[in-house]
Amino acid sequence: MILSRLTVRPMRYDELRHDIPQLSDKVLTKRLRHLCNSGFVRQERGGGSSRYCLTKRGEMLKPMLQALYDWGEANADTFGVRFLSAEAD
Repeated sequence: MILSRLTVRPMRYDELRHDIPQLSDKVLTKRLRHLCNSGFVRQERGGGSSRYCLTKRGEMLKPMLQALYDWGEANADTFGVRFLSAEAD
């Protein structure tokens, strides 16, 4: 979920927290740290705030994430699933 949000645009922690309310602060922090340590995401700091964005390695995942989303959207009815837009508030 985090990676799919960051494919749209870089985001601050509070924006990710708002967009993914089902993740606790502890879990979101842990997953962001893991994604940063794995080289998929980086934390940019400046101007008194920070934001998370995809690295080059993370950008390489975009086509695969899109393919998974497309498959899920095409098969959602089969599984009784409803998809929300990544840009949805």
